[in-house]
Amino acid sequence: MPSLRCHFEGYWRGTRSVLERKGQLPGLIGPVADLISVPEKLEVAMETALGGGLQNIVTQDEAVAQQAIGLLRQNNWGRATFLPLSLLRPDRIRSLPSSPGILGLASDLIEYDLQYAPAVEYLL
Repeated sequence: MPSLRCHFEGYWRGTRSVLERKGQLPGLIGPVADLISVPEKLEVAMETALGGGLQNIVTQDEAVAQQAIGLLRQNNWGRATFLPLSLLRPDRIRSLPSSPGILGLASDLIEYDLQYAPAVEYLL
């Protein structure tokens, strides 16, 4: 669905407003939905697990997130959730119960660039 991503259709107003100005915000990486690749057989499960987190905006650091929040407030564009990579320190589950139907950790079942691991593991 490249056309949806190009125009950010389907995104909440605040998220869309920030993403449309990505070029003005160095260090703004993008929405989680654009940073992960999900196997087709797991799409429904991942959409359910991530929910609105798919629209969370990943940034390099807190300063970029603060700058984007400032734009949202100044222009009354609504809200967005930001995930500054420099601040995220997700706890990693050490072991899973072995039971029929458990495929593994959700964050291990999808593909993403390792630099985004803090955001993906935080959400999943």
